[in-house]
Amino acid sequence: MEHSNPHQREEEHTQPDTDAERPSVDRPRIYVASLLDYTSGAIHGAWIDAGQDVAALEATVQAMLAASPTAAGTGEAAEAWAIHDFDGGGLHRLPLGEHESLADVARIAQLLSEHGEPFIVLAQHAGLDDLDFLEAAVRDSFVGHWPSVEEFAEHVFDDMGAPTFIENSPRHLRPFLLLNVEKMAEQLETELTILDGQGGVYVFNPNT
Repeated sequence: MEHSNPHQREEEHTQPDTDAERPSVDRPRIYVASLLDYTSGAIHGAWIDAGQDVAALEATVQAMLAASPTAAGTGEAAEAWAIHDFDGGGLHRLPLGEHESLADVARIAQLLSEHGEPFIVLAQHAGLDDLDFLEAAVRDSFVGHWPSVEEFAEHVFDDMGAPTFIENSPRHLRPFLLLNVEKMAEQLETELTILDGQGGVYVFNPNT
């Protein structure tokens, strides 16, 4: 995606990265640019908090377009826009397109707020084309997060009661009752969706 450089102008809406404009918390934002200005060689746009409802996003975009310096100079209507950048809240780690609808942007920001890293790794894996699927999967199929697949395998053994079974077995049999964590990890990777993310692996059960 070709990005404009939103750091060089001083007018309102055209200097998106000043310290004053940066939110005090790590909230998802999109930089929406006026395509009339962009194709005319000018930079005009606005950083917008993506965690708003659709009506608020649309109103902010329309206000930015209404302040187009190119439109003011030529009399042309500034109507087209595109997302030229995004950051905050993990949004920059998602495969967001420049022509993403504002409704989808608002929904993605909400899913980020509700689910965080599990949603991010799932969206990186599956893409953002089917938000209904992503929402259902992260809500219903997410099993949990572990530092590694092997530690998840150990957790599965614990849930099965395998360590307790070995401890309660006759002493002379215990050397033969070994838990193969690596083999269990390999098996789990064939049965479940296990994705790498920040701080380890994120496990989803596609059968739920």
